[in-house]
Amino acid sequence: MGQDGGPARPEGELPDGGLPGEERGDGRGDDERESIWSIPASLKKLYFGLFTAQIIVAAVWLAQAALSDESLVGIQAKVLSVWQGMAPAAITSAAFALILTDAWKTSMVIGTWLEDELKKRRERRERRIVAVASEKAAEVAREKALAEAQVAVEAARAEERRKWQEWNRRREAAAAAGEEFTELPPGDGDPESQNSEQP
Repeated sequence: MGQDGGPARPEGELPDGGLPGEERGDGRGDDERESIWSIPASLKKLYFGLFTAQIIVAAVWLAQAALSDESLVGIQAKVLSVWQGMAPAAITSAAFALILTDAWKTSMVIGTWLEDELKKRRERRERRIVAVASEKAAEVAREKALAEAQVAVEAARAEERRKWQEWNRRREAAAAAGEEFTELPPGDGDPESQNSEQP
């Protein structure tokens, strides 16, 4: 019997039934670890190399600053000062190394975003150009239609004046000759004008 009251397990067997170093169902052994950073496996060496280099630089810089600080008396105070500065230095180094490691991926994301933004701006600019061109075309069409209508009105008025002038000359000529003038004024003999005058 085991200590938990169940059947005794073979020596060295783990609680989940596996043995030390044996791969689990998910392909990992008991010595596998999950990284707190999302680092591709192919870039782990680069990441840890950058991280280590930054930590060394930070440690040297902090040590030099502590040794040159006259307010820190004794080796214990200087070591404590370096130790206190290493915590934020480690966090900053880890984050900066991650940024440098994934710089290519970040640049691709930024590049895609910039491409989308440029495409959206280009589309907005093209829409504005089309809208302005359409508005100008509509304005030109309105001005052209107005001009054509004005020309037609002037032509109709000129034709009406010509008819009245000719009718008046004939009336005066008949009066001068002492003849009876029975011709109706322009428009009076027009069937359309007569129909429009009827109630």
